[in-house]
Amino acid sequence: MSRQMLPIFPYLCILKRYAMRFFPALALLLCLNTACAQPPARFDTLPSDHLLVKDASVRKYYHIAPEAVYLYADSVAKSQGRPEAAIYADEAERFAALFRRLPLDSVVKIYQAKGVKRWPSDTFLIPAAPPKALPDSLRPLAGLRIALDPGHVAGDFEGAKTEGKYVEMKASARSGNQPIQFWEANLTLATAFLIRERLEALGATVYMTRTQPGIGALGLSYAEWKKTLLDSALREDLRLKKITEAQIRSWSTHPEADKIYYARLYNPRDLRARANLINAFQPDLTLIIHYNVDEPNWRKAVNGIMSPSESNYCMAFVPGSLTKGELIEPEARVTLLRMLLSEDVPQSLALSEAFISASVEKTGVPVVSEPNNLPYLSQSCLYAGTPGVYARNLSLNRLVAGPLCYGESLCQDHRAESLALNRQEMTVAGMAAPARIEVVAEAYVEAVLRFVAGK
Repeated sequence: MSRQMLPIFPYLCILKRYAMRFFPALALLLCLNTACAQPPARFDTLPSDHLLVKDASVRKYYHIAPEAVYLYADSVAKSQGRPEAAIYADEAERFAALFRRLPLDSVVKIYQAKGVKRWPSDTFLIPAAPPKALPDSLRPLAGLRIALDPGHVAGDFEGAKTEGKYVEMKASARSGNQPIQFWEANLTLATAFLIRERLEALGATVYMTRTQPGIGALGLSYAEWKKTLLDSALREDLRLKKITEAQIRSWSTHPEADKIYYARLYNPRDLRARANLINAFQPDLTLIIHYNVDEPNWRKAVNGIMSPSESNYCMAFVPGSLTKGELIEPEARVTLLRMLLSEDVPQSLALSEAFISASVEKTGVPVVSEPNNLPYLSQSCLYAGTPGVYARNLSLNRLVAGPLCYGESLCQDHRAESLALNRQEMTVAGMAAPARIEVVAEAYVEAVLRFVAGK
């Protein structure tokens, strides 16, 4: 609505009210001519960013006003009042829904094309949800779509060493006088299979981002990817100026080249593939399954060999906690909009709170203390107000649309846990696995049940 129209708007409304009573034809004309003069929609409740901003510099990229959320390419553009895009209050629901219907790169293109223009009212209308199966006492999760992401990839111990996600200990009195050697990727995969079995029995439709040891969401093992796609990945990142020619030359002769290629090239692509697969499935919620290690103990490892730790705790991460430099790219600003305009963050909090309470009950592992001595929690996270739950801008937290829980059930290097996880007492989907993971799976399932009951 233009500023020039504001003074006459009340008089048009009065004239229209009398016209509707005495001159219907004139009333119709007034309705048509004053439609554009209706007060614009405003946010009834302004979007909250208290869990999204870890570093104050992040706010240089956006401004929340009652009528719209404005995004800026940089702090200079904001100081000059030149937003690159605006999502108005009456567009918020439609924009947030795009993340559940389109790939992220398509949403970014729509955002860039939109700019500050208003969408016509019939743009991106939200279709009615298709009918779902109704839950009952035997199938309380009927109609629910759940995505499971078993963390990491490695299918053997050498692959796990490349990932850096394993536990190895020498035989000692504290390790039960036995050597300990296992890796997280197999624990998460076996746990996901157990969760899927239980959720499907309760009526849910379940999707897993990976189902084979050693094969990631890209459909390739790291060794296969390195053989067929490494060169193209190097060229792509060089073109995007993510790496330099000097780095490529240095890495090619580095004694730990595989660890560098995995961390810098393979893993980011695998994580994006996981997010794309999850979003294409359009789940009602996502469980991201991980196991932790006590970081201070991990830092004391010698040549990757750890000692048993006395620390054990659980935690969960939800989207948020953006730090300096994390909104430079348009895609990052678009995902910020999703977190601001949707219910993803509050619903992720509810799901993660349910997971923490269920995890403590099922596993007996306490919640991480607050405060604590874990640098990544203080440096990269925001405490969400519930013990054990933190906002953290992890790749999947940022890229996956919808409610999610990124769970860390226990510390694998804890003295008793390492002994339990080293055992191979059962077979899950053809994999040898420890019985300890059964209670972890039960905790995730219970979390889903509590979350659904609380909605």
